[in-house]
Amino acid sequence: MEVDGGASAGAGGKKREREADESAGGEKKTKSGVSGDVVAKMTAKAKALSKGRRKKPLPEGLATPEDLGAYSLLGKYPLHAASGSGRGIACLDSDETHVVTGGADGKFKVFDLASQEAVSEAVKAHAKPITCVKLLGADGAALDLVGTCSADKTCKIWKRVEGGGKMSYELLTTLGDQEDAVVGLDRQATGEYVVTFSKSGSWMFYDLASGAKLATASCEEGQRVEFTCGSFHPDGLILGTGTASGDVLIWDVKEQKSVATFQGHKSPITSMCFSENGYYLSTTSSDANEGVKLWDLRKLQNFHTIDVSDQASGQKFGKKPPGVFAQFDKSGAFLAVGCGKSVQVYGAKQEWKALLGADQAGLSDVLATAAKGASCLGFSALAKTLFVGSSADHNLRIYGGGQT
Repeated sequence: MEVDGGASAGAGGKKREREADESAGGEKKTKSGVSGDVVAKMTAKAKALSKGRRKKPLPEGLATPEDLGAYSLLGKYPLHAASGSGRGIACLDSDETHVVTGGADGKFKVFDLASQEAVSEAVKAHAKPITCVKLLGADGAALDLVGTCSADKTCKIWKRVEGGGKMSYELLTTLGDQEDAVVGLDRQATGEYVVTFSKSGSWMFYDLASGAKLATASCEEGQRVEFTCGSFHPDGLILGTGTASGDVLIWDVKEQKSVATFQGHKSPITSMCFSENGYYLSTTSSDANEGVKLWDLRKLQNFHTIDVSDQASGQKFGKKPPGVFAQFDKSGAFLAVGCGKSVQVYGAKQEWKALLGADQAGLSDVLATAAKGASCLGFSALAKTLFVGSSADHNLRIYGGGQT
């Protein structure tokens, strides 16, 4: 049954494989295949995070809309292959001091914001393009573990190696259970578990320390669903998966069960991002005409759509356009949107109005083609700077008001 705004409850995914790592001996398992101890740990963490967010004010020192309006290009930094099929930055992640980028060349690099240079070796992680890169280390030590996934059907966990000179990483674990390209990975809120998302329409839940697979979830038997991306909700008890059909599935992690479907896009989902307060979800697709859809997770409805036609205006897209990508800042106050050569930031407190540049198109200097363009975005702490990678360029672009 469809709910107002394009969401249906309980759609897709009622079948899930009940797989668990049996190495835990006689430990009692829940019906979902995840141990009772794991469920209790996730639930306790979710309650603590949810309580801490109630009426939480915006952080002191957060960039103002006027600050963002003064954004300009601070620099371009070459981090990946400059030519050939390996050219382009496919994904990025960041903490307060560093950015890690994953490239079409199958490599990842760590960039230091203070020194404005790459501080790690280029780690050849995969033979095929990296589809997602995540900092997985504990709070305050995010760089100690890096996760990468690829079209080569694997997810790999990399451990930082101590030593002089540039940072280096060694392979810690390979998660190779997926049967098709791995299109995403994410860390669960406890920091102890990760999930990988496969093009085949399944996601797998792992213990990060041991690499043991604890559970697998997939859609109903006979239902052909192709995942294009995936992400955890900040509280860690639900996650979302984008699909090639344009639907977005919301899953209960404890039960590995799809509990809602957001139906608003008709084209493949290119990105999805939960806001920090856990109330909202942004989704984008390969069709700029569909804009950026904002969903209220409490009401299960699309409450606003950001029109990106001004960003797309004047750009000549091919039969396979670069698509639209969006990312919230860490406070949830701002949403960055990339569309081809254009980057814009919209303000949640400003009724989703455009904040960058002299017009709605925003900043339009990202290298793009008819099929490639801005492919990943991220904010620094307090939204002082914005990071942008392009599938058409080997340079990481950083925008801001003069400070990183």
